[in-house]
Amino acid sequence: MSDVENWDNILFGACQDSLRAGLNPPDRPKILYHFTDAAGLMGIIKDAGVWASLATSLNDRSEVTFGVELARKVLQERIKRSETLYLTSIVSFLDPGNVPDEVRLEVNTFVISFCARIDKSGHWLHYGRSGDGFALGFEPGRLQVVPFDLARVLYEEDEQRHAIERIIDNAERALTNIVSSVSPDQQLYATRVGAHMVAAHLWALAPRLKNPAFGEEEEWRLLTYHLKGGAHLELKGGHHGNGRAIPLQTGYRSVDGRVVPHQVLSFSKTRLPLAEIVLGASVTIEPDDPGLRFFLEDLMPDQPIRLVRSHVPVRK
Repeated sequence: MSDVENWDNILFGACQDSLRAGLNPPDRPKILYHFTDAAGLMGIIKDAGVWASLATSLNDRSEVTFGVELARKVLQERIKRSETLYLTSIVSFLDPGNVPDEVRLEVNTFVISFCARIDKSGHWLHYGRSGDGFALGFEPGRLQVVPFDLARVLYEEDEQRHAIERIIDNAERALTNIVSSVSPDQQLYATRVGAHMVAAHLWALAPRLKNPAFGEEEEWRLLTYHLKGGAHLELKGGHHGNGRAIPLQTGYRSVDGRVVPHQVLSFSKTRLPLAEIVLGASVTIEPDDPGLRFFLEDLMPDQPIRLVRSHVPVRK
């Protein structure tokens, strides 16, 4: 391995460790709910899998841009106190168009969204098809499998800033060790590489940061990452976080005229950790619907699934 590749691995590893801090917490809800429609319910159970969508392709751009803009604000505040090439380069590289080809890589985040509670009308209005959808209740302990990680979405600004600064600071410490023993030209290169890796990981972190106004959602997300570029680098992933993440194949679908890349969280049909199905208040069938019962007993025999109706009203 060359010196440059070794520096890359050190800097990338520092960013990865910081990105993964706080993932897979032990204090998780007993049930996490994923909202979908009837077709989605049938697909998840028939295929024993849930689709994780590329975060930057979601219909609401603020799902990602909120976190990136907060990171930009944090960096600009630090630059006002003490301007350095490292910090100004990170700000520049937060715009992917500014990244030179020789240091370019992307850490793309794929997400599956869950809610810890389903007793708010806003959940059903925005995610539960205005009461016409379903909330699938999964057991979190069996839901998180390699290469996916379970994360609580952060709404408090103090927590969000801490997550951002952890990536910036840990990479800076690694960079300081590298540049202390190399030539000025190599220092410049290492600084640019480190800054770009931080910017890429701030983009990867962004789907875990949401506007505090949405705090009542109590959202959790399953995350997996796709690395583009940096063939000699290794993503970390899974429950322990100390091994190489298993790369997944990417599929594509059309949603409202958009191309949405996705990866699949797959289970065997006897291991799908589904515990409960909650029918929206406006769903036309009843929990004891014969067709739904037959479907579940046929595809998930010997796995008891609680079927209930939500009585949360939704104004359409």
